[in-house]
Amino acid sequence: MLKRRYKEKIPADPLYSLNRLVLKGTSSEDFLAFVDELEYEAKKVEKHGELTKSKKSKLFVKALPS
Repeated sequence: MLKRRYKEKIPADPLYSLNRLVLKGTSSEDFLAFVDELEYEAKKVEKHGELTKSKKSKLFVKALPS
């Protein structure tokens, strides 16, 4: 019963939080915080099998300033 109550719910779009983070992008001042947040969100999505390493790399490159 407790497991069911505190189980983390899977959102309708599991990549939503990652895509939002990537769209926000990063700058040189907050680069390390961005990487930490990206890793955290990616691990949550990887648990459910929705993200591959190549997709994670593409999202990271997309977030870098040009």
